[in-house]
Amino acid sequence: ELNRLLNAEAANLERSVGASARQLEAIGRLEAEGRLAGEREAVRAVAQARLRGPDATLGELAAELGVTRSSVQRALERIERLALRFPDGGPARRTRDRGAAGPAGGIGERGPVPPARGIGERGPVPPARGTGEHLRLDAGNAPFGPVREGLVPG
Repeated sequence: ELNRLLNAEAANLERSVGASARQLEAIGRLEAEGRLAGEREAVRAVAQARLRGPDATLGELAAELGVTRSSVQRALERIERLALRFPDGGPARRTRDRGAAGPAGGIGERGPVPPARGIGERGPVPPARGTGEHLRLDAGNAPFGPVREGLVPG
């Protein structure tokens, strides 16, 4: 029982530290690009509070700002989302980097993350049903890498 509680506490701490690091990186990127200044006052206040207290919990940040925990969480989620977009509003495309998980692949908390195919923030965009395209394997949708010419019936 004690071991289970210690494991849960260690996992929670690891998630909190990872989230704080992502948030600090996102805030730094938005500040460097000058995009944080264009956000609402509440989002800027949460960003400043996170910079002052990188190890503070969401509840502690909320208490410091006099707002609810959920509003702090929403503001930090917005900051992370904005940092993943280019200044023109388009989605950021990362180059494949073994140290960064996400759309380009890399190493995540649970091991290697395969690169996403297709476009969209939620990963691959499946072809429309009824067109027969979802049944055809080609270099763009082969499950184990590119298909060589002549190996897949057309």
